[in-house]
Parts: sequence; structure tokens; C-alpha cells
Amino acid sequence: AGEFRRERWARGVADYAMWLRLADLGARFAVLGEPLIEYATAGAERMSSRRATQELAVARMSWSRWRRDPADLALIRTAIGKTLAAARIAIDR
Repeated sequence: AGEFRRERWARGVADYAMWLRLADLGARFAVLGEPLIEYATAGAERMSSRRATQELAVARMSWSRWRRDPADLALIRTAIGKTLAAARIAIDR
């Protein structure tokens, strides 16, 4: 699947980008019934505190995936939804 994304715009979503890439390559995933770890989600110093920036990065990846397969309606719905989510978060600030 290659390396984790290193672009500046992908900070905070590199894991998600890798999951998408693995899925595009045919990887299968299992959903476990209970969490194995717990993330600390508080603190301004955390990358994950930049929700709008992260959602915009996910939207960017979604549009890129749609451009590879423009006939896939699920991909364009995802791209539009992620773009709207980023806009809502930015407006709510």
C-alpha cells in the first residue's frame, strides 16, 4: 500500500488515508465488538483538535477517489458529504 501520506494537508488523517488505500487495494477489515485502546481526545496541542482541517483533508481524499471512478455514485456522495461537513465545522467556529 506504500507509505503513510506525508503531505502537509494530510496531517492528522494519515491513518485514515492508509485505511482507504488498503480498502482500494482489496483489503478486508473486521469490526471488533469492543475497543482495544482508548485515545486521549482532549488538548489543544493534539493534531486531532483541528476538526475542520481534518474533515477538509478527508474531503480532498474523497474527491480524489471519485476522480479515479466518476461512475461510482457512492464516492461522489461521500465527497459531497465530507465537503459539507468541513464547511459546517468551519462555520460553527
